[in-house]
Formats: sequence, C-alpha cells, structure tokens
Amino acid sequence: MKKRLFILTLGVFFLTACANTTNDTSSEIAEGNILYTGTVAELNEESILMEGLEPVDADVAVIEEVVLLTAPLAELEVGDTLEVILVENAPMTRSLPPQIPGNSIVEVRIPSN
Repeated sequence: MKKRLFILTLGVFFLTACANTTNDTSSEIAEGNILYTGTVAELNEESILMEGLEPVDADVAVIEEVVLLTAPLAELEVGDTLEVILVENAPMTRSLPPQIPGNSIVEVRIPSN
C-alpha cells in the first residue's frame, strides 16, 4: 500500500511540475517572430499607423512608417509607444506607407514599465 501511495504521489508531483509554466511573454518571443517597438502616429477603426518601428533583439531593418492592418487597442492614443510582434519576413504592400496584413501580426501590446 505504501508503495502505491508513493508512486501516486510521485506521479502527481511530476505532472504538477510539468504543468507549471510561466506566462511571461515579455521575455520570450517564439522562434520565427520579431519584437519591434514604435510610436503610434495615427489611429483608425481598423488600422494603426506606426512610426519608427525598430527591432528589439534582431538584425533586421528599421521600418520608418507602416500601417498595421489590425483594430487598435481601446486605450491607445497618438504618441503612445507600442510593442509589436511580427512574423519574420512579414509581407508588406508597396504602397506609401507600406501596410502589414493582420495575419502577419502576432501581437500588439503596450509595454509594461
């Protein structure tokens, strides 16, 4: 009986240990995605115009001005700084300013300071 109880307890311990994962997305970006920071220049119902979208920890070009084709967060205002996670090699239109489609945008968030 003690052996069964020990094995059961050990099994519960391992299952609990494996299930404990942190939900801190600020330090982990999935492979194949790039974190950018930039400033909100204009807000529309279905898009955000960003200026100076700079990669945080990647060796890719800075995007001077771009339209993110996604609905803005309710609490956003012009001049706010945003973090934007894009898929690597996100497609952009050749319009001026270029546009990034919503399926290339992984997440848009306000940085936590």
